[in-house]
Amino acid sequence: MNSGQTVFDTGNVGQSSLRDQATGEASTSTLSCLHACQQCHDTCRAAAFGISPAAAQELAADEVRLLLECAELCQLSAN
Repeated sequence: MNSGQTVFDTGNVGQSSLRDQATGEASTSTLSCLHACQQCHDTCRAAAFGISPAAAQELAADEVRLLLECAELCQLSAN
């Protein structure tokens, strides 16, 4: 990955595209992003808390902490 590239290409998402101007409802792309953030949160938490004791012994504490931080950031993004 080149410097300056992001993992997710959000394109030209502007404030006006987040909500439909007439109804005030969230756009399809916003709802899709929200769903992806929530799935990421759930997956990271499940991975962090679903580690077997045998596997936990082989993982560094930093790796588990990274999964929990990922879950927290995904939840923050969804919020």
